[in-house]
Amino acid sequence: MKPATPSQFQQALALIRATQDHARQIRVLESLIQAQTSLINARRRQQLSEINFCDNPDRLAHLIARIRHADPSFLGIAESSYHHLLLEMRERFDAGKPLRVDFHTLHPDARPYLLAPFLDLVIGGRFPRLCLTTSDPDRGRLSYIAAHGALDRNHLHQRLPDINAWLGGSWRIASTDATSFVLERMKPLPATLHFDPAWLRKGALLLGINTETREPAFQPFDHMTHLLIAGTPGMGKSSFLHLLMHSCLNSAEQFDRIIAVCGQGIAFESYRGLHPKLHIASEPEEL
Repeated sequence: MKPATPSQFQQALALIRATQDHARQIRVLESLIQAQTSLINARRRQQLSEINFCDNPDRLAHLIARIRHADPSFLGIAESSYHHLLLEMRERFDAGKPLRVDFHTLHPDARPYLLAPFLDLVIGGRFPRLCLTTSDPDRGRLSYIAAHGALDRNHLHQRLPDINAWLGGSWRIASTDATSFVLERMKPLPATLHFDPAWLRKGALLLGINTETREPAFQPFDHMTHLLIAGTPGMGKSSFLHLLMHSCLNSAEQFDRIIAVCGQGIAFESYRGLHPKLHIASEPEEL
């Protein structure tokens, strides 16, 4: 065997050094991978702790907002944990009693997620669940999925007072179909509504403000044969009579004559002289 030449020796030395460098790089990469894996595992454990809803339903609060700022895999994990909670509240997998939640102490921002259990709204043996991808609680839109049976819209509408009390504010049923329903939060009405002449419409009686649409509500005069305003004191009969007067005067061309009988508590005198067709009767002989 011939001895290595200086050139071959240098090549071998360079190869050894390169191999050692590669080995060091591999060890560094392995260390980085291990650190990253540990970090990912720690984050995953933290995520799993945050979405252990069965142990702490309050963790549902702001769940949708947290999903938007988390990695995509978090959505699937959160959905699975949320669905598991609803199932446990309906029927335990271990044949034990259903999981009980103290609804009265539940965090307000967690309440939309457990609306169906609170109402005991069961469709097809399951609680409808809040859709985590189409709902936007911060903007007052809650979309519920009820894929296991037919939804009774009338029953849901009857529960609106309970829904308002549970979620806070005023809500309406924006839409329903075979497998879902959507709730929308309405802007609060002021304690006092000041009359706006722009609300009047030709040929129609202004009934007031629709609490669902926040728009004026009307009844065409052509569809009316008579009108009875009944109720106990303090229910707003006088206010409605003033709406009637404004509506009639706004559509005076539709009437041959408008006769207002001024009774106890009703001050029709302020309307006297506003229109030639209007006659204010305050004494029996005037009738």
